[in-house]
Amino acid sequence: MTANELPNMHFSSSLNKRLSNCVYALGLIFTFLVTSLPVKADVEKGLAAVKSGEFAAAFREWRPFADSGNPRAQYYIGELYRKGFGVNKNTSTAIEWFQKAANQGLPEAEHEIGASFQFGIGNVENFDKALIWYSRAADHGYAMSQYQLGQYYCNGEKVAPNPERCAFWLKKAAEQNLHEAQYAYGTRLVLGLGLPRDIKTGMEWVLTAGYSNHAAAQSFLGYVFSDGLGVKQDHVESLHWYRKSAENGYSEAQRKVGIAYLFGRGVDKDSVEAVKWFKLASEGGDVSAQLMLGLAYDTGDGVKQDYQKARRWYQKPAEQELPSAQYGLGRLHFHGLGGPINKNLGLHWFHKAAENGDEKSIKTLKLLGEFRQTG
Repeated sequence: MTANELPNMHFSSSLNKRLSNCVYALGLIFTFLVTSLPVKADVEKGLAAVKSGEFAAAFREWRPFADSGNPRAQYYIGELYRKGFGVNKNTSTAIEWFQKAANQGLPEAEHEIGASFQFGIGNVENFDKALIWYSRAADHGYAMSQYQLGQYYCNGEKVAPNPERCAFWLKKAAEQNLHEAQYAYGTRLVLGLGLPRDIKTGMEWVLTAGYSNHAAAQSFLGYVFSDGLGVKQDHVESLHWYRKSAENGYSEAQRKVGIAYLFGRGVDKDSVEAVKWFKLASEGGDVSAQLMLGLAYDTGDGVKQDYQKARRWYQKPAEQELPSAQYGLGRLHFHGLGGPINKNLGLHWFHKAAENGDEKSIKTLKLLGEFRQTG
């Protein structure tokens, strides 16, 4: 396996999507035990019950306070209904309780109402209303809403791009130690994504998130040191950060650790160790790692050669339009390696790879007299 066989991957191509998609998942975290806002004594018994896993008892403690208008108790009751803890799960009822608390200015509840309008959960999807409620929560100091607003204005997602508001809200959330915001703000500054480029400040924020064990930030630090992006290129330091991220289960970093072992970047070459990391990343759904694993089984590099397994691992990345996987899969089918000969299927994958610019497939099709010019 050579460096030329590696997929052409660029870190920043998927960054915006990753930064945006995590928002609702983060907002859904059960917040009883992690809320940073003061907890009044009148709901403490319910919190104690939650810590013991006695959710029905927590409901009984909170319900009278919620009925009498206590916003935090209303919010907690909403959480119980949303998760189905101690009560039957009921999203509509959860939203009703969140709305009661939000109407009294409780930031967590305002955020949840914003999310309900953004994603159409318990409310009809309505971005304008989502923006109103996120803005209220952000103005009240809620870090997750500040982060969400920052992402909107950075990406120009249903609002006009606004670098000033992007920076203002992401920095606000980052300063409250929201690691996702630290990562988002830092990477945008380093790469100049939606913000004026400021590598020094950006690295400070990404390092803060990385030292706090944020896996995506750690992976990004690996990328920065690997490419020498505004810092001295250092493959040892790169591997250090990729390994930390990989050990936190981040599949992209697991693939990068595998590549480091495969080519001896910051560590002695070790194809067997490389395959171990490619397997972990592949099982996590990383299609580029699946390609690398297919190549390993195809060539017998770091693992016993097995064309049948090579076919299996090439299949998913080929379906995801990775031309190297399409070429490899075509070759195996065309020559009957790892299964019966199927020249038509082999040609199909050669053509797919050629359409994606794969030079090996183009050359093969020309030799076979099957090349067709497109475009």
